[in-house]
Amino acid sequence: MDDKTKRIITIIVAIFLLITVISIVGFILKKLIPLAILVIAGYIVYRLFTKKGKLY
Repeated sequence: MDDKTKRIITIIVAIFLLITVISIVGFILKKLIPLAILVIAGYIVYRLFTKKGKLY
């Protein structure tokens, strides 16, 4: 194989890996964002009921 063919194959593989990584990160974020919202809401409710901290 010449240098041009290797370069084209490398670019195709890099694009495929980039798309795969972006889809995996998107899937993880879809799962973590609702969980983070629940944790923040739970913390706010906890602070309201314990009255240990000042709310902003």
